[in-house]
Amino acid sequence: MTLAPPTLRERVVERYLDVISTVELGVSVLVFAGVIMIGVLSVRVLTGMDWSQSSTFDEFVSRVMIVIIGLEVIRLLLIHDLGAVVELVAFAVARKMLKADVTAIEIALGALALVGLMAAKRYFQQRSGRPGAPRSESRPSAPGDPMREQPAAP
Repeated sequence: MTLAPPTLRERVVERYLDVISTVELGVSVLVFAGVIMIGVLSVRVLTGMDWSQSSTFDEFVSRVMIVIIGLEVIRLLLIHDLGAVVELVAFAVARKMLKADVTAIEIALGALALVGLMAAKRYFQQRSGRPGAPRSESRPSAPGDPMREQPAAP
């Protein structure tokens, strides 16, 4: 059985996807360079700060979260996974919640957002059947485990 040669449309779509992947890879490299630069500059700034002040620790945490968010953006560009989107948004919400000038209502809304994001991640993992999904058939069950399947009654 011989396969028909790809149509013009199929070739154009394939080429388009190749170009998009290359551009995404290039953007990922630029973001990585930015992450490295912010990391190096952060070390220089933080070593000159007074560590007896709590504001220095706040600045440290903020800079660490920026680096983590940058790395998550790279991951998102490379793997195109819904779980990566959820984790990126979760880190952004967490970073906002860790700022010193956050009100109580913002913390409560951030906590609700994180709960919603984790529920969404769990839901989509279960639907996709991916490893790590919290389903009884994807993990071994232990005796006394409430998720363990019970044998059918005769």
